[in-house]
Amino acid sequence: MGGIYGNLPERVLVDGMTDMVFVMAIREDGKMVYEFFNRTARNTLGINEEIIGRTISDALGDVRGQLLEPLYREVADTGISAVYSDEYPDELGKTRYSETTLVPLFEEGTCTHIVATVRDVTEKIAARRSATLLNGRLELSGSKFRALFENNSDAVFELSADGTVLAANPAAGRLFGKPEKSFDGRPFAEVIGEGWGEREEKAFRSAHSESEGDIRVDVCSISGPVGCLLKFTPVMNAGTQIGCYAHLKDMRELDKLVGQFMESERRFRIIAEHVRDLILLVDKRWNFLYVSPSIKTVFGFTPDELSSSSGEKFVFPEDEPRLRETFDRTVLDNGVFTLRLRLAHAERGWVWAEMTGSAVYGSDGRFLHMVLVIRDITRQKEEEELLHNYAYHDPLTGLPNRRLFFDRLEQRLERYRMAGEPFAIILMDIDNFKQINDNWGHETGDEVIRAFGVRISGALEDGLVARYGGDEFVALIAECRDADEAAATGRRILDSLKSPLRITGREILVTTSLGIALSAPGRMSPEELLRLADRAMYHSKKEGSGRYRII
Repeated sequence: MGGIYGNLPERVLVDGMTDMVFVMAIREDGKMVYEFFNRTARNTLGINEEIIGRTISDALGDVRGQLLEPLYREVADTGISAVYSDEYPDELGKTRYSETTLVPLFEEGTCTHIVATVRDVTEKIAARRSATLLNGRLELSGSKFRALFENNSDAVFELSADGTVLAANPAAGRLFGKPEKSFDGRPFAEVIGEGWGEREEKAFRSAHSESEGDIRVDVCSISGPVGCLLKFTPVMNAGTQIGCYAHLKDMRELDKLVGQFMESERRFRIIAEHVRDLILLVDKRWNFLYVSPSIKTVFGFTPDELSSSSGEKFVFPEDEPRLRETFDRTVLDNGVFTLRLRLAHAERGWVWAEMTGSAVYGSDGRFLHMVLVIRDITRQKEEEELLHNYAYHDPLTGLPNRRLFFDRLEQRLERYRMAGEPFAIILMDIDNFKQINDNWGHETGDEVIRAFGVRISGALEDGLVARYGGDEFVALIAECRDADEAAATGRRILDSLKSPLRITGREILVTTSLGIALSAPGRMSPEELLRLADRAMYHSKKEGSGRYRII
């Protein structure tokens, strides 16, 4: 090693480089042998001075030699640098991916050495694969969201953090009488027009707190001013608002309804009795002045049953204070409100509903009553909760996914920082899982993963079990005082797998290897704990299947 390092100081990279560097000397007989390698190569591959003077085949085996030696020979013969991609096992046996640059060195016109610079691109490859998987899931979620966005009957605008319109749905185009693409790149305040003021600006700026609620605003459409209900919904990323959605509900129909009532109670009743949503008139004390016949279809009561009862009994107790506060504020502000809350159903108990209220006043300005339009949104609420569940749970096993696990782990680490209460995490995978896929196919492999998750969850009823990816699972043991308790947990997991899994009519016995990382000072990040658990799992696998190692 000393010869080439001393003779070609400007051609050989120093030991301080983070990339691996090898120098191959071309002997007089044409063979290429290792003459130098740097400290990074030694530490990454666990090699030593024994490879100096040996060919690639001698040092790494005939398979690697047959793959790599022709690449080095082509560079020596042509005198042209080359780049190739490769993979190799590190000192822990884990597969790493690299990008290698071969550069020929010449003395008096003859190629005497090849310098190989090996850059680790494992994280880049892993990120690309994760991105491919994530893009597939996002494409599915995006198509569902796009359908909701495109088919929403209310105008919806996607806004950047500074209020610039990024996209608008078809309903927005219909409301304003313009192509939805015409809004792109314009300030939303400009789209609203003269109806935009301090109150609207404040609502936009505080969208993340939802303190302003819905506000009434007049927008400038092609046919003139249109009264709308404006609501901002924040878009958050890592706790930071990166934009929001602006919802504009066209209130012309409701305004017309209220106007018709003020002109003629008879006209109001004709309309109310033929709409599908429930329409109520209530006074300030929540006495029912009018109940539309649709109450029977929507909530299972007759108009007389509801009219003879207290309005407060119709509202879920925990939601009643919020409704009362919103109601009273609307009466004072002469405004409109929209609220989601739970209401009584004659047969189904408490159901989710959306209530829109509009205050009506006499000619002297005195409050007369509130017009409430109510619709059952139970199915919509269930779909929203289902979408939320998809975001935080694995679709194959139904267990929490990596995102939810990291969220809970961050919370548990914060508790450890504040109170010093110890805990542990466990990383595990199914031993020899590739053989299961090879022998019985991927569908059986998926069933094994699903059944494995059930077994592990049953063994760790007091812990959070999540699917980490592939056949890997991870568990958070929130209460684990020491290595003895961790060992007992590990044995409990192994014991749960002693009986075979029954998969599509056959019994398959599986084992797992566990890596257990205990909380401790200096282990204050999820990444550090998982790295330690991964190392422990690797050592447990080296000792044989169905074992655990604590670190």
